[in-house]
Order: sequence, then structure tokens, then C-alpha cells
Amino acid sequence: MMAVRTLPTRHRKKPTTTIPDPRIRTDPTHRSDRATEVRESTNDRRENRRTRASRANTMDGTPLTAHSHAEIHLFCRATPCPVCGRGPLESQDPHEECGQTVGHTATVRVLCKACREPSEFSFRLPPDPPPDPAGELEIISPTEEPSRIIDVSQWITLYAVLHEESARTSAQPRKRLLELQAGQCLDEALKFFGDEENDLPPPSAFFDDSARNRFRNQPQEFSRQRLINFRAALPKPLG
Repeated sequence: MMAVRTLPTRHRKKPTTTIPDPRIRTDPTHRSDRATEVRESTNDRRENRRTRASRANTMDGTPLTAHSHAEIHLFCRATPCPVCGRGPLESQDPHEECGQTVGHTATVRVLCKACREPSEFSFRLPPDPPPDPAGELEIISPTEEPSRIIDVSQWITLYAVLHEESARTSAQPRKRLLELQAGQCLDEALKFFGDEENDLPPPSAFFDDSARNRFRNQPQEFSRQRLINFRAALPKPLG
């Protein structure tokens, strides 16, 4: 019979015992708890952004100042969603595109097409501006005062969007209306230059960092003469 060789005691491997790390949770519900915490944290951040955006958009409860319902409509079209930063925004009630007006205050409820989150904006309006003599469109602003809710960068973007839309439209009445609206956007952009001879707009013409960065990276887009040339190629209201 073959002899079985026994290892000396000092060569035998001692059994190892794993000591649980008290820093690591072994509760089987830990994973679901963590998912709940992440979800709640995300919801809290979203609600905080919504609250901050609401305060910023109403200036601590004071309605924003608009010149007309037409300006409010373009503000909603040019403004990113205050919750996700994307958009576009659309009226929650298609029959009340410019909101409900009480006295000289308009409240607009919109829904973001990207994140589907609702937002609300309040605006203070002056007495009804004089209508266009030919009745072709609503005047954005009858004054020479620059907009307080749409900056020069947004007006230029609105012009480009409306001009491109008019180029794709074959129906002449609709095409003319879009060109008139695009021209009005350039008129509003040029109001930021004032009477100065500077070919570029002043710092006060930009309302946020994204607009200032756009100006810093592409200043040629904001040339007064360039905007004047674009405006000369567009029609003006009759009358």
C-alpha cells in the first residue's frame, strides 16, 4: 500500500475568514434604495431649476416688460426652456397663444417640446399699440426703446428663422407676412445700437453668457451695416 505523505504543520494553509467591511452595505435592498435616492435627487434638482427659472423670469414676482403681444409670442419662440435649457416652447392652449390678459398683465403658460415640462411667464403690457395702417401684421413695438426681454442675439436668430421659413413658402400672402416679420426683427435688433456710430452693439445688448459668447466668437454677425443690408432686402408694411 502506498504511504500517504503528510505535510508538516508549518506548511499547511490556514483557512481564511473574510471580515465584512463595515463601510459596505450588505442589505439586499441597498441597490433599490440607492436608485430611489438618485431619482429623488434628480427630481429635487429639476424642481430647484424650475423655481430659480420662475423667479428669474418674473424678476421676483414682477412681470417682465413687453411692448406687445407680438413681442411676447416671439419671446416664447426665442427663449429656451427654463427647466432643460432646450425647447422650443409652445402654448399649452393653442387658442390663447399670447396668454390670458387681465388689465395690462398677460400670463402665458407654455410647454417644452423637448422635456414636456410646463412653464409660466407673466408680462406687463402698455396700452394697445397702434395697429399697422394696412392691417398686415401687429407692430412689435411702436417706440425706439430696445426690447427688455429679447436681446440683439435673439432678434438676429429670429430674423434668420423667419427668413428661411419664408424662402420655403410658396403661398405669396404667407411669404409676405413672414418677410414682414423678419424685417421687424431686424428693426428691433438695430434699436440696440442707438445713435452711436459704432458698427457693433454695446455690452448691454446681450442678456446672458451664451449671447455674449456668440458675439465674442462671431462678431461679424452683429455688424450694424450687415443688418442694415439685410433689412433693405425685405419689404416694409404698406401705408
